[in-house]
Amino acid sequence: MGAWGHGSFENDTALDWVFGLTEEGGDISSVEQALDVVPGLEVDADEGSEALAAAEVIAALMGKGRDCLPKELAEWVSNAQPVDVEPLRTKALKALDAVLSEDSELRELWEESEDFEAWKSDVEGLRSLLKS
Repeated sequence: MGAWGHGSFENDTALDWVFGLTEEGGDISSVEQALDVVPGLEVDADEGSEALAAAEVIAALMGKGRDCLPKELAEWVSNAQPVDVEPLRTKALKALDAVLSEDSELRELWEESEDFEAWKSDVEGLRSLLKS
């Protein structure tokens, strides 16, 4: 899985996604695309990791960002064009539901580790931020 911690940005896939967004000229459509995972459908581990990173971006755009954002991503958020975050917030919540579902390969991989509860708690914490 290429992970060294349970946080949203503590894996290779999420950091590759951040690089694509911040260094290769990604825009809000890149964030929205990463949220295109649907509860009830199988979500592979890479899609899940990217969806978590994108949900963190939405939280940051809402002014509820957590201190886990990589520096370059925090700069991207602060320079982002204003957007209507509400539809993206709703999409992010659905994406987190998909990542937490039984159909998620990412969840399955974390269930096999001793850090599953920490990972799940972290994702649920992000979900709570987006709900409020």
